[in-house]
Amino acid sequence: MKYEYVETFGSAVQKHSERLVVSEPSGEGGQRTKRQVPALHLDHLLIGSRGVSISSDALELCCERGIPVTIVDRRGKPVGKFTAPAIHGTSRTRRAQIRAYENGLGVTFARSVVIGKAANQAINLKYFAKNRRERSPDQYETLRKSAEAIDRVARRAKKISANCIDEVRQPLMVLEAEASRIYWSSLSALYGSSSGFVHREQRGTKNPVNAALNYAYGVLTGEVWTACLLAGLEPYAGFLHADRPGRLSFVLDLIEEFRPVVADRVVFALAAKGWRIEQEENGWLSLASKNKLLASLAERLDSPEPDRGRRRKLRNVIQRQAYAAAQHFLGNETYVPYKQRW
Repeated sequence: MKYEYVETFGSAVQKHSERLVVSEPSGEGGQRTKRQVPALHLDHLLIGSRGVSISSDALELCCERGIPVTIVDRRGKPVGKFTAPAIHGTSRTRRAQIRAYENGLGVTFARSVVIGKAANQAINLKYFAKNRRERSPDQYETLRKSAEAIDRVARRAKKISANCIDEVRQPLMVLEAEASRIYWSSLSALYGSSSGFVHREQRGTKNPVNAALNYAYGVLTGEVWTACLLAGLEPYAGFLHADRPGRLSFVLDLIEEFRPVVADRVVFALAAKGWRIEQEENGWLSLASKNKLLASLAERLDSPEPDRGRRRKLRNVIQRQAYAAAQHFLGNETYVPYKQRW
């Protein structure tokens, strides 16, 4: 998988034959070609700065080749997306998704999301613990007990049931928060002394690990958003995440089970290897750190993982889960969350 990330103010993206040409200001009032990217080898174009221009020919090439163009802010959060209309599926799935809000299928989906996220958080802790059994038995035992506690939270979530999501959203969110508190506390105890990760922070963080996590979640959001569109789902009609103007509520639902699998696994693996995360004065990642993180995320998304008797790239697993959600709302199958192997 290849991301092309364009951030420098004044950059331009144009088309030449079957390639995207990225140019940057030359310092002499003109533009100089920085790189050329064959469309055949490109999976996602990220525009990460104000002052970047892209030609209509370049946008047309991206549409023809199925390359989503996502505009992200400096923290990696998607603020807009450009795709071909043909990939948005039919209205039948969207109608079924809306009906699921009050027919029980939305509750089943939201419950599965919470169970899947908790399961993958527990698996991450088991994964980080497995090499510590002999060399650090205390850490191993602490991580094992934390994973078991998260698994117990997931089992409690399985008992929640109702017809309308409004009746169970709060209890599900409470359980999700309980599992996350155990998870982040465990990771802080494991990596805090070496990386400075004390607790999970979102907006306005100056902590390098949290800044990397936030950026990774933003990139993952763009991937899940695209998967939802390809499956014909409505990105704004969520279940676990309540409706809010401009909020990608369903994308935020579907992303939950993949946060530990993709973003957390990548960031903490890099932290364990001593990655020095460079930041700007406001706490945002430097361009070099963004490129390092993007390369690692792309590698992770391209890694083949066991999935229902087959091995699929994680990016294909995400797409398959989006299709599974669509089939769930249509009443053709029960949604089963993806659980990684460790």
